[in-house]
Amino acid sequence: MILANLAKALRTQNWFAVLVEFLIVIAGVVIGFQITAWNADRAEREIGREYVVRLQGELEANRDQLEYNIAYADWVRGHTIAALDALRGDPAGLDEDFIVDAYIAGHGIGVRVQADTFDELLSTGAFQTIPDADVRQSLVRFYRIAENSESFMIDVGQYQSALRRAMPYDVITRLRAVCSAVFEVDEQGSTIFNIPDTCPPDLSSQEFDEAIQSLLAADLVPELRESLALIEVKTVAFLRVGSAAADALAALERLE
Repeated sequence: MILANLAKALRTQNWFAVLVEFLIVIAGVVIGFQITAWNADRAEREIGREYVVRLQGELEANRDQLEYNIAYADWVRGHTIAALDALRGDPAGLDEDFIVDAYIAGHGIGVRVQADTFDELLSTGAFQTIPDADVRQSLVRFYRIAENSESFMIDVGQYQSALRRAMPYDVITRLRAVCSAVFEVDEQGSTIFNIPDTCPPDLSSQEFDEAIQSLLAADLVPELRESLALIEVKTVAFLRVGSAAADALAALERLE
């Protein structure tokens, strides 16, 4: 219709009509571009909102996992100290509690921070869909701190393998059945655990004597000291990363 009117205006040399038709065409193009821009902006905001929700879930899972592992590390730390104290005392006074302490001190402690959503956000070039620069900075800070702390949070040390070499396998099997923390994975993918209140291993006198003699002969004090130091380092790392996760969550909540 517009082209027909324009052609007619040109044949009749109606320049005013030509101008009007050109203005209509230009206005239509401008409006079309504006609508496209509005739609693109709305789609980007929607993508940003979806990432915010996913990031909140990821950060909450990381925060909860760090809190679980702080409590778990404290449990292992207590038994590690008890085992060291027992070894510094009279060997004749060592009892089943020492065997339990030595076993629980060998529990591994480690956390790997979940970063799937953040990695996707960066790899797809969608990071700018998070609308606030301060929020983006808080996110970068958390994941950077987590990455830099990972080597501390997953380091195992020498004690666990030294214990397994020293303690009789039958005793380890008996202890594993009653003294190990039970690990589960929650709906958010975080590892949670249940700690036994008590765990009497019910060893025979022969098993008890063999376990005590094997542990004394292995001279595990240096490895226990290293393990205790690692637990302290891990706990500090868990607290630092957990604090950064809380800050990032608080920043995301300000967007709502």
